[in-house]
Amino acid sequence: MKNIFLLLLLSLSFNVVFGQSRNITKSYCNCLATEPGVDSVKFKSCFTKVLGKAFANAEDETEKLELARNIDLELQKNCTEYVRILDKLNPVKGDWVLLKINPETKLTNDVCQQLASHRQLFYIEGNGDTTRVALSGGVWQETVGKARYVSRLDFKPKNNCEFILTFLESTDPNKGQFSQKGDQYKYRILDKTATHYIATASYGEIVYQFNLYFN
Repeated sequence: MKNIFLLLLLSLSFNVVFGQSRNITKSYCNCLATEPGVDSVKFKSCFTKVLGKAFANAEDETEKLELARNIDLELQKNCTEYVRILDKLNPVKGDWVLLKINPETKLTNDVCQQLASHRQLFYIEGNGDTTRVALSGGVWQETVGKARYVSRLDFKPKNNCEFILTFLESTDPNKGQFSQKGDQYKYRILDKTATHYIATASYGEIVYQFNLYFN
C-alpha cells in the first residue's frame, strides 16, 4: 500500500458507515478521471463528494483506518487514475512505468518460453528493494529485501508470451495484505535484451512495465 494515510487524514473529519466498497471506489475512480483541477484538488474534492458519504457512522479512528485501508487496496488494484496520482506524489523507484494500455509482444513464443530456463531472476521493487525469483517445479518463489520476506506463487506459462502468477502465500505483511490466496496476476514479455526481459504486469485495469533481469 502506498499512501493510505492520505485517505485516512481526509476520513478523520467525517462520521460514516462503509457500504459496498466496490461501488464506492468505482465512483471515486470515475470522479478522479473527470474532476477538473490539479491532482491535490481532485483528490480532496472527490473524497468529499464520494468517499465522505462512506464515513458517516464510524465509531472511532480504528474503524476509519480499516475503511481507508480497504478502499485504498481496492483503488490500487482497479483505478489507474488513483495509482497515477499516488505514483506522482510518491514516485516509484526501479524500472516501473504505469501504462495506459498493455503493448503487444515483439518476441516469438519460442523466445518467451526461455524464461522458464532461468532458475534465478530478479527485479527492482517500486520502493527500491531487490526481489529475487527462484523458478522451479511450477512455483515462482520471491525473496525480497533485507527482511528476507518470502512469497510463493503458482507459475503458469501461456502460449502468447504471457504467464499467470497465482498468489499462494507470503511472509511479507504488505503483499499478504494486498493479495489473497487465488489472486491472479498476468504478465506479458514484450522484449529481451542481453541482461533482462522487458515485461508488463497487470491486475484488473492496472498495467505496469518493468525489467525482469536474469543472471
